Amino acid sequence: MTSARLLAAALIACAFEPAVASAAAQPPFPHHYRGTISGTWVERDTLDTNVVSTIMASWTITGLALRRGRVMKSDAAWQASYSVTSGEVAYHEAETGACSYTFDKTLPLRTSINGGGLSLSQSLFFNHPTTAMGGMDIKHAYRVSETCQPADGGPAQVEQRDVPLPELFDPQEKRVKLGRRFAGHTSLHETHQASSSTTKWRWVLKPGH
Repeated sequence: MTSARLLAAALIACAFEPAVASAAAQPPFPHHYRGTISGTWVERDTLDTNVVSTIMASWTITGLALRRGRVMKSDAAWQASYSVTSGEVAYHEAETGACSYTFDKTLPLRTSINGGGLSLSQSLFFNHPTTAMGGMDIKHAYRVSETCQPADGGPAQVEQRDVPLPELFDPQEKRVKLGRRFAGHTSLHETHQASSSTTKWRWVLKPGH
C-alpha cells in the first residue's frame, strides 16, 4: 500500500473513531421523569353505517413520577426502562345512544397498572436518535349498569357489563432529547367490522437527576 493510501486510511479511521466512541458510551439517561399525561378515547358502534352508540372517555394522570431502572446495551441500542413510582388517574367514561352508562374512577397509578411505564432507546447507528416507547394498561375491568332501549320501543333493559379501560399512554417512538423536557402528543385510529375508535395521548415529562 502506498504512503498516500496509508494516509487516507488513517484519516478515515480518525473520522469514525469519535462516533464509535460516542455510540459505545452509556447515554446520560435521566434518573427520573415527573409530569402529567392526559388522553381521550372515542368508540362508535355502527349498524348498516348508522351510529348506534358512542363511548367517550377522558383521563388525566397527575403527580406522575417515573424512576429509571436498569440500563442495558444490545447490538443495536442502549435501553433504559422507567417504572411508575407515583401518580393518580382521574378517569371518566360515558356511553350514549341506543345504550348508555356513565362512571368515574380515581385510581392510584402504580398499583393499578400491569407494570409498564416508559422506555427510552438510543440507537448505536447513524445519528444515534433516542426514541420513547411505553404503555400503561389498567389491570382490571370495571362493572357498570348499561341501559339499552330496544329498537321496537319496548321497555328499557338493564344489564351488568364489565368495561376495560383503554391504554393510558403510548408515545409511539417519539424522538427524545436527553436532559430536556419531553412533551408531545400521539393518536391511534382503529377500524373493526362494526366499530371504529380513536385514542389520543398528550404528555409533559420533565427530567431529573
